[in-house]
Amino acid sequence: MDRLLPDALDELTARERAVIELVAEGWSNREIADRLFVTVRTVESHVWAILVKLGVFPDDRVNRRVLLARAWFQAGATAPAGAVAA
Repeated sequence: MDRLLPDALDELTARERAVIELVAEGWSNREIADRLFVTVRTVESHVWAILVKLGVFPDDRVNRRVLLARAWFQAGATAPAGAVAA
């Protein structure tokens, strides 16, 4: 993932971009599903598609959500207004 270019997110659909942004904000799959009016399973499918498109293949020791948030910010996305810093 360290090889991500700033335009790596261009590979994502608009819906996948919405999902990765919400993941980066710290939303749970259930919260994302409720916000986007889809099922949790649909969110999980989007998360998997994002991982594949960005070439992020975590093992059991790595949190996928952390990798997605990292990819989002490495690609030049900025934290949304009102986001809480950890």
